[in-house]
Amino acid sequence: PSSMSAFSTFGGVPPVVPAPPVAADVAPPPVEEKKPGFVARLLSRERADEGIGKIRPGERKVFISLPLAISLLLVAAVGLLVVVFLLYPYDSHKPQMEATISHIAGRPMKVGGVSASLMPKPSITLSDVRSEGGGGVRISRIHLVPEILTLLGVRSAFVSVDLDGLSLESGGVAGLPRAMAVALSPAGGVSITTLRVSNSSLDLMGLKLGELQGEMRQPAAGVALPVLLSTPDRSLKLSLQERDGSLTGDVEAYAWRPHEQSRFRFDSIQARLLWNGARLEITSLDARIFGGAILGTLVLDTQQGQPGIAGNLEVKHM
Repeated sequence: PSSMSAFSTFGGVPPVVPAPPVAADVAPPPVEEKKPGFVARLLSRERADEGIGKIRPGERKVFISLPLAISLLLVAAVGLLVVVFLLYPYDSHKPQMEATISHIAGRPMKVGGVSASLMPKPSITLSDVRSEGGGGVRISRIHLVPEILTLLGVRSAFVSVDLDGLSLESGGVAGLPRAMAVALSPAGGVSITTLRVSNSSLDLMGLKLGELQGEMRQPAAGVALPVLLSTPDRSLKLSLQERDGSLTGDVEAYAWRPHEQSRFRFDSIQARLLWNGARLEITSLDARIFGGAILGTLVLDTQQGQPGIAGNLEVKHM
């Protein structure tokens, strides 16, 4: 009948009707995100860049730490020194070099050429150095290792000086100890710590001693050290000094040949030398050869213009 409730259950328990959903609990329908077009993206990027500001040339700042700055300055200074050392016109100083070498040698000297090198150490090389007017002195090469900064001062200092191919004839032998003493003098015009001689020869009136080498160091002030020379195998040793303008020395040899092709081999030699440039005296001679001995004194003299020989020799068991 029409008077009955629409929810009548014919006398039973009425059904529970769920409440209608609240609007806040209902999820909105998904909205499809639309990507902006190329022009829109370009315009939005330009607006974002306006807030940052444009970078102008010259506005970028470079920061260098103090250690890096010091390192760069040192590298630049070393590079400048290297360039100056290699490109410096050393030939323009040849007159000063010749004057210094002439003072050391005690006779006029000429320098053939000057060059510089960085390897293995910064060095200066003088080539074809010889005495004028047949003075009897010739050096194939002088190798100088300087203390770089002293080259800019008044008195140059050299760590080492190497004389390669020193050749002394009779006229130049007597002045060898004096020249070495002047070169190594602490009060000299230049300072030389070590002086080396290699591939050298001495010629005393035809008595030629070759392949000599030696090393001398700067002595204390007022001390005169001997010039010590020897062959590479040390079969011959010379100790030379200057006395009253003459050369004096001691000779010691064992299993020595005058030269490689010589048929004569001395078992031993001991003697003293005195050479004044024209007269050679060999005293206290004790030479052992061929199972015997040669003892005594020998004098070679050219003071009268003609070579002369004299002496008092004793030959035993030969």
